[in-house]
Amino acid sequence: VTLWSNATYPMMVRAMALVGTADAKRHESIRLVLAGPPVTAFASSEILRGAEGGLLGIVDAATGRSLSRISIEAPPIFDGMCVARGRVVLSLTSGTVVSFK
Repeated sequence: VTLWSNATYPMMVRAMALVGTADAKRHESIRLVLAGPPVTAFASSEILRGAEGGLLGIVDAATGRSLSRISIEAPPIFDGMCVARGRVVLSLTSGTVVSFK
């Protein structure tokens, strides 16, 4: 079990998936894919509903270090993420379904 210390991320996570190998010797290849509205959504219901779009990010599961982050047009619906065959598919609050490779 890994305990992240001082790990912060600028989003309210609504959807996440753990991806990578389960081989303990290759622990560095395990990633956590996260998506949600910006953390400022805690302060505003408009932001929570998607007024400022959303974020999609990848985090190293061992360290909590951010590896990648992009803006998306709207936040995902709750638990609206699927990861398979190298793709991330999100169902967004705007009614759109998006796919990233």
